Amino acid sequence: MARILPPVLLSVMLLLGACATRPTVDPPEDPDVLLVDSGAEIAGDDHRTPDRIQRLASYHGLNLDADQVRRLQTAKDGDGAISAAEIQAILREGGLRVYVFHGEDDEGPLSIRYNLVRGRPLLVLLGSEGGKSAWILLVGYDDEDEVFVAQRADGTLEGWPYDVLREKWSAGGRMTLLAVPETTKARTESKP
Repeated sequence: MARILPPVLLSVMLLLGACATRPTVDPPEDPDVLLVDSGAEIAGDDHRTPDRIQRLASYHGLNLDADQVRRLQTAKDGDGAISAAEIQAILREGGLRVYVFHGEDDEGPLSIRYNLVRGRPLLVLLGSEGGKSAWILLVGYDDEDEVFVAQRADGTLEGWPYDVLREKWSAGGRMTLLAVPETTKARTESKP
């Protein structure tokens, strides 16, 4: 069972620049999900990262302004990826709490699945054999060990085998960025 929104609602949200992770749809029945074979090269150009960051911001009700997008386009680390510090600064300007950490492969709070099942999309840094890195936006997963990535400008999700993602994520130092609204902490603490 996939942990993403129904196809119609998901398409509308992705067109608006949002992403989500809720259980309802099996990916093979969803024409908007591309399945990537285990040999596919999945780390690529980082020129689409500002769009991925905008989608993450939109998920939380924020829109990046032109200056913030320009800053993202010019804030590169030595490996060609957009600086995690710059992403963090821009999302904090919008009122989000942002955590950058080295993710774990288990089911604990630093894992991909732990956060996705709680409706928290993640930016993860992928590395490649050529030394280039790129941030991708993870938005869901299914029981067949595939992770769904909001990768394409047209809003199509790609389904990546977790073992392929894990290899590329490890090459990127398992760098993970989680952004949540400031109010999440207050809501969580107020629950019995």
